[in-house]
Amino acid sequence: MMILLGIYLLVACKLLHTWLKSLQKNLDISYDQKYLCWAVLAIATVFWPIVVPISYMEKCAKVERDFNKISINQIQDHLVCDLNR
Repeated sequence: MMILLGIYLLVACKLLHTWLKSLQKNLDISYDQKYLCWAVLAIATVFWPIVVPISYMEKCAKVERDFNKISINQIQDHLVCDLNR
């Protein structure tokens, strides 16, 4: 669990650093745009460790469903060929 926390903090710090550098480069943005940037940064930092595992689980489930569908189709084709003999 500590490794995951360390990875989370490392990625969060890297994202924060990158975001801050880009905010400093854009001096011509308005106060509202800066506020929106900070809000997006805060939301992304809080929710990415929740969204990424859920997305990964959905992707794995889809791959498994597709694999099962292909397997069932292959079995059905094989059975049809055996019955036609």
